[in-house]
Amino acid sequence: MSADYARFADVAPCVQADLTFGESLGQLESATYSDWVQGTFALIKVMTISRIGREWPGLTKLLQSLVPAEVKARKQTHVKFSVEKVNRRMARKTERPDFWTYVTKHGDTECKGLAPTELQSNGQIFMLAGTETTATLLSGLTYMLLKHPDKLERVTREVRDAFKSFDDMTMTKLSQLSYLQACIEEGLRLYPPLGTSIPRIVPEGGASVCGRWMPAGVSFTSVI
Repeated sequence: MSADYARFADVAPCVQADLTFGESLGQLESATYSDWVQGTFALIKVMTISRIGREWPGLTKLLQSLVPAEVKARKQTHVKFSVEKVNRRMARKTERPDFWTYVTKHGDTECKGLAPTELQSNGQIFMLAGTETTATLLSGLTYMLLKHPDKLERVTREVRDAFKSFDDMTMTKLSQLSYLQACIEEGLRLYPPLGTSIPRIVPEGGASVCGRWMPAGVSFTSVI
C-alpha cells in the first residue's frame, strides 16, 4: 500500500497545483516531495498541536514551545510558497480555465471581489484540501475495499448499474449512490485525513444534531 500511496501522493499535488497556480510542482520529474508539500506536513502537525491548545488554553504556550524549529520553518515555507504562487497566477492573464477563473468571475462587481490576502488564503486551502487529504482518504478507502472483496464488488456493482458510460457520471448523481457514500464516510472514519477536528458549539436555543437534541452551549467536534 505504501508504494501505491506514494505514487498517488506525487500525482495529487501536481494536478491540484496546476489547477490552483497554473504551474506544476515538478514532483513527477524529480521523484521527490517539493518544499511546499513538506511544508504542508509540518502545517498539519502545528494544526494538531493548536487544536489541543484550544481545549486547554493554559497549555497553549507550552505546546507551542515544544514544536521543533524545523517544523515551524516548514510551516512558513508552506505559507510563503502559496502566497508567491497565487500572486504570480493572478498577475498572469490566461484563457485556460482553472479555479481562479471562477473565483474571480465577479471580481469587478462591487462587494463580490476578494482582497489579495483572501485570494492567498484560499490558494492555501485549495492546495491543502485537494492534495494530501484526498490522497490519504482514497488510499485508505481503497486498502479497506481490497481487504473486503465482497464490499468492493457491491460498490462496484452499484456504480456500474447506475451509469452506462463515464460521461453519464455527475457529482449530483454520484452523491445519490447510497452505498458509495457509506463507503466514503467509513473511509473518513477509519482514515481521517487530518489529525485534528473542527470544533462546534450548539447555539442559543439548542439544535438538533444527527437526529438528537442538543442543549445550548454543548461542544463537540466534527472530524475532518
